[in-house]
Amino acid sequence: LTKKESVIFSKAYIFFRRLEHFLQLMNDTQTHIIPQENELLHKLINYLGLKSKDEFNSILKLHRTNVRNIYNQILKTEFSGNKYFNSQIKFKETKKAEKNLNFLRTGEGLIGRKEFDSRTIELFISIQPTLINFLKKMGEPDLVLNNFVKIIQSSKIASIWYSEFSNKKFFEHFLKVCLYSQKAVDLISTNMLLEEFFLSRKVFIKISDESLDQFNPDEIVLILSTQYALGLINSLQVSEILSSFIAQKIESLVNKSSIQYNYFIGGLGSFGSSNMNFASDIDLVIVTNTVQNHPDIQKDFQKLISTISEIIKPFAVDFKLRPEGKSSPLVWGIENYSDYLDKRARVWEFQSLLKLKFICGDLNLFNRLRKHILEKVRLLDKAEIRKEIVKMYSTILRQTIHSSDGAFNIKKDRGGLLTIDFILQSVCLNHPELFDKCMVNNFTRILPFVKKYFSPVDFAILKSNYIFLKRVELAVQNIYNVNKVYLPSNPDKKNIIASFMKLKSVHELDKKVKEIIKSNNSLFEKYVSE
Repeated sequence: LTKKESVIFSKAYIFFRRLEHFLQLMNDTQTHIIPQENELLHKLINYLGLKSKDEFNSILKLHRTNVRNIYNQILKTEFSGNKYFNSQIKFKETKKAEKNLNFLRTGEGLIGRKEFDSRTIELFISIQPTLINFLKKMGEPDLVLNNFVKIIQSSKIASIWYSEFSNKKFFEHFLKVCLYSQKAVDLISTNMLLEEFFLSRKVFIKISDESLDQFNPDEIVLILSTQYALGLINSLQVSEILSSFIAQKIESLVNKSSIQYNYFIGGLGSFGSSNMNFASDIDLVIVTNTVQNHPDIQKDFQKLISTISEIIKPFAVDFKLRPEGKSSPLVWGIENYSDYLDKRARVWEFQSLLKLKFICGDLNLFNRLRKHILEKVRLLDKAEIRKEIVKMYSTILRQTIHSSDGAFNIKKDRGGLLTIDFILQSVCLNHPELFDKCMVNNFTRILPFVKKYFSPVDFAILKSNYIFLKRVELAVQNIYNVNKVYLPSNPDKKNIIASFMKLKSVHELDKKVKEIIKSNNSLFEKYVSE
């Protein structure tokens, strides 16, 4: 403090203490409230030797203003004026950014919250240069700051975060998560246990199949969303880890259950093919040796599925891909299933069964059904396959709910992931020996098998298109914490996607997506429609 500041503080301190002591003595209670109008206020003015209420208010205002000015100079100079807000950091909402920065520094600005203590303020001052440098480099500093504030607001002790952020690398990782993973931010800010999970660096654990049983669904999603945002894992790894995690949870619960029937549980859809995203349903099918003479079998498995559904939240269990769809029994006997495949199954159901994966139970029973599926695929007519696949493809495209602003649905719009999926399914169904090799495998594992059925150029395009679209799909879900996978039409939002994808601009992203849509549609015409 300067000598002048010291004098201002001393005079103000003595003045405020005199007010406090007088009020408490006169009220015979612990109070700090100056009366606005009554006899006590006039006694206070007389006690201070002042002439009037106006003179008292004038002196009070002077002390408060002088003290506040010093406070602002010490605690707020870094964020005042034009130094950062008008040039170095490209905020879109400058006033909100000022409030956010002020809150992060002092705790001031949140209703019902006390200002930070001096240690917390000092800790923030020490990490402030790293924050400023990061915000200067980023194209969306508002988003980073908003999410930083969201987490500190939800935390009981901000100083713990600021202390951990003295590790510059960890702090920069955190800020990058604030930019590229709304999913992680929302998880941390709504779950105190996940706050500790992040601060303890457990989110950086390298995941293996052996370590999956250590985590619950929220923890595994936080790990994957964080690591994907930081580029520590790729989209294919996210999908495989999610699928393996759910499969292990189901198997563990089944092993602990008291169900004694001879059965297996299989996975279908994105879960079965290990191509899950952050919002995938868990498509299951349950097949037993027989459902005859077991009157309670449906009820027993319904209880098991209820338990599984509770444990794997927020992922939802679904049985829509079982024979006859949602109206059919939950559990199917293998003879009934085989009879259904013989007499009523359509081509699109064999497309689905290409993704059937054994999860747990009787492997021999699973292999019996698999063998029967392969036998039926060998009998399918190639002309019928083409006709039915084209028909189902058109039906799905018509049923897809389109965004009101024309945003591209990465998964289900023409030229997206659905198109690639149908191309691969068509090739597999037309070549039963390939269907056998590709069944239960994910995209990367089937590539060596399908390669010879495409020209080298077409294969390279198909592989590249899939990997790019899968990256964008998970990026959209992770960055905006949404279940749908529409590529945003808003330029600012799209800019974050482009940045994450390491593209130079939104224009480059749009150009890339258009090229992919066009080439995927051409490949569909070449390998399916023709």
